[in-house]
Amino acid sequence: PGDPAWARPAVVGLLVATLWLAASFRWLGFTAETWSGRAWFFNPFSWQLLFFFGFAFGRGWLAPPAYDRRLVLAAIAMLAGAVPFSCHFGWSCFAGYGYAAWLGEVHQALAPAIDKTHLGALRVLHFLALAYLAYILAGEGGRRLSGALVREASRVGRQTLPVFLSGLVLAQALGAALDFTGRSALTVALANLGGCALLMLVAQTAEW
Repeated sequence: PGDPAWARPAVVGLLVATLWLAASFRWLGFTAETWSGRAWFFNPFSWQLLFFFGFAFGRGWLAPPAYDRRLVLAAIAMLAGAVPFSCHFGWSCFAGYGYAAWLGEVHQALAPAIDKTHLGALRVLHFLALAYLAYILAGEGGRRLSGALVREASRVGRQTLPVFLSGLVLAQALGAALDFTGRSALTVALANLGGCALLMLVAQTAEW
């Protein structure tokens, strides 16, 4: 009550969905640089949909689904089913079993629905499935979460900007290190764990 007509949840949601659809059809987008025709990798007209979900749940426009065993099983199936197809064709990907060529072929066939730049529809469903499981496990307001690891994760969430910017640099540095050492299951795991530890340190420093 009292909100102007254009700020009503249904109107805002329709606008957000329209922008996402237009970007999906490649009607909206930006170039990465003014001097090139290279596309902005994370099209903001596409990715604003996820920000809207976060805002709408926080604002109370959307209510998270209550616990439903069927919905939990469907979300788990969605996440587990995506794993084997998460690799590009020909990649030696430990998460996606990229050594099996037919899995890579399925990945290629699903390209429009899993496109990262334009936030394909299956990526949206994957995000919502993951968010639902996280909500069920954490409980409303995170009431089931406690302990040192939770406190550190919360700190990282509070310091999102410095963590994100530091992550951009760390990703390049760790990628270069993996180029030097080689990419085995062990080195990739160590790089990821080390990167997480460094980002937690960044969050601690920023909050201090």
